[in-house]
Amino acid sequence: MKNKILTWFFGIAVFSVYAQNDTQAKNLLDEVKIQYNSYTSIDLTFEYKLNNRKEGIDQRTEGTLIASGDQYQLKVMGVNQIYDGEMLYTIIGENQEVMVQEGADEEGSVSPKQLFDFYTTGYRFQWDILQNTAGRKIRYVKLIPTDPKSQVKYLLAGIDINKKQLYRLIEAGINGTETTITIKKFLVNQALPQNSFVFDEKAYSDYYIDRF
Repeated sequence: MKNKILTWFFGIAVFSVYAQNDTQAKNLLDEVKIQYNSYTSIDLTFEYKLNNRKEGIDQRTEGTLIASGDQYQLKVMGVNQIYDGEMLYTIIGENQEVMVQEGADEEGSVSPKQLFDFYTTGYRFQWDILQNTAGRKIRYVKLIPTDPKSQVKYLLAGIDINKKQLYRLIEAGINGTETTITIKKFLVNQALPQNSFVFDEKAYSDYYIDRF
């Protein structure tokens, strides 16, 4: 589940279904991508919710992300991931374990360069509703899987149309599960501490370190 959150939250920067998509939706997502790529750094706090009424599941937690260029640090559900541009460190406090691997392209990892690229292979998207949320105009774009065997009914990406920033991302599963990520704080171009993306192995001397 933790790895699914990380992969799903960031997506894959590949688009191959232009002809099937709403032009307005595509243009808005392109603007969000351009805006994100202009930032020197981002600092996010987000809420993660998992809900399935049929199964009686209602979970909520918060996470944080700071990123600059290729480097990032993501904290969610008791897991801290640090990528220094070469090595990815996944720190699991509950298990007192650190997993170390080269690069940030393994399944379950994230890539800030690909952040907010919603138009992924295997989806078509549509212009959806406009909501006024706490004085902000949030336009939703609906992403519909083209694979009939997909376990996802659709995704909804809620975009602040004035700031061209992501506000909310919703995944509706065919099993009735709805997963929602809502960004609570979105700071950009902030000066980050120099050690933000440095893994200090000495601080985890009592952890099991697994190197792949």
